[in-house]
Amino acid sequence: MSLLTFMKMSKTKKYFEKLSRCAKPHQKKKAAKKQPSIFP
Repeated sequence: MSLLTFMKMSKTKKYFEKLSRCAKPHQKKKAAKKQPSIFP
């Protein structure tokens, strides 16, 4: 994996984390459990 791809993936991960927090802050724990399957 190239460094650029890794940077893009980490940015996307942060974006989705922010998105899930804004969308449903009360389901933070559920989102944390789902994330590993999306980002192995």
